[in-house]
Amino acid sequence: MSDKGKHQDGFSFVPDPSQQLDADSTDKIEETVEPGTFVPSREQTLEAPPESISADSQAGSGSAQSSRARESLQLQARPVRGLKALFALLGLYVVWLLGQSSYQQYQLLTAQSSILAAAFLALLAALLLVVAWVLLQWVCDKDRYARVRVLQTQAEHFRAVRSHRKSDAFMGQLTAFYRDKPQSPELGRALSNLPDYADDSERIALLEQQFVAPMDSDAKALVARYSMQTGVAVALSPWAAIDMLLTLWRNLKMLEEISKIYGLRPSLRNRLNILGVVLSNMVLAGVSQTLADSSQGVLEDAARSSSALLLAKTGANLGQGIGVALVTGRIGVLGMQACRPIPFAEGEVPGVGQFGRQALRSILNSRKPHS
Repeated sequence: MSDKGKHQDGFSFVPDPSQQLDADSTDKIEETVEPGTFVPSREQTLEAPPESISADSQAGSGSAQSSRARESLQLQARPVRGLKALFALLGLYVVWLLGQSSYQQYQLLTAQSSILAAAFLALLAALLLVVAWVLLQWVCDKDRYARVRVLQTQAEHFRAVRSHRKSDAFMGQLTAFYRDKPQSPELGRALSNLPDYADDSERIALLEQQFVAPMDSDAKALVARYSMQTGVAVALSPWAAIDMLLTLWRNLKMLEEISKIYGLRPSLRNRLNILGVVLSNMVLAGVSQTLADSSQGVLEDAARSSSALLLAKTGANLGQGIGVALVTGRIGVLGMQACRPIPFAEGEVPGVGQFGRQALRSILNSRKPHS
């Protein structure tokens, strides 16, 4: 079959001799290609992309797939439904029982003496007035802990971005939160010292350094003092029940003082919210993990600063005092994290071991015989 016939039947294509390129012209074309463009040579095939491109793309896709796989393996928290209804029903049941018991007691006192019945009614009315006053304060409290959580969320967001002047709304909310509070002048000076050229991340860092860091210093000194006092009291006390009550009272008092340092009014609602956050974090982190992370350095200090005879005399009370000091320090640090308007940066959370070491020195000094 002739070439013309082949061309008409569609079996092959025979280029014109003027369209054919020799090897020299092909090499010249390859040499004139720009350096940044990938052009395969005659010996290479285009079945797969170049090695460098395929390596980057495979690495990116592999990391994305691995992150998605890790997310799929994590268990999602399942909310417990019906808790609000349960607590509401329990509250109504308790109120009904109290009302029924009060009515029966009033009938009993009426049968005995009208004076006793009137006194009982007066006492019951006073109790109801106090309960109504507490509930009114609870509902009308504007300085709520929820505002601190909003500030923490926004500060964490602006710390991670490099935008410019997007944090003005956050600064306004922070100013409104500290209005008419002792921290307001310091906040005003810190805001006035922020440079105009700083981005939002730098503004958060400067504000944390100039305004929040002094409050951190006061809070750390407070936690150290409470840890030392509680540890010494437990180490010297022979009564376990009194130790528990003392530790509970001191820890609640410490959380109240920490909230005052960071400008959060210690109302009943705020106290309960802060206590709930601290207890939930304690449960998640685990007290045993706190003791494991902090006790090693404390015991090393004990071995260096005390003799075996002193430790033997101290006995189990030393361990109890150190353990209570560490737990108190942990509660104090969690209270700082809960009340701080700007969250701690990663790796900047105060350690608990320093409070245990201070308590250890105080316990050992209190155990030394006085000449």
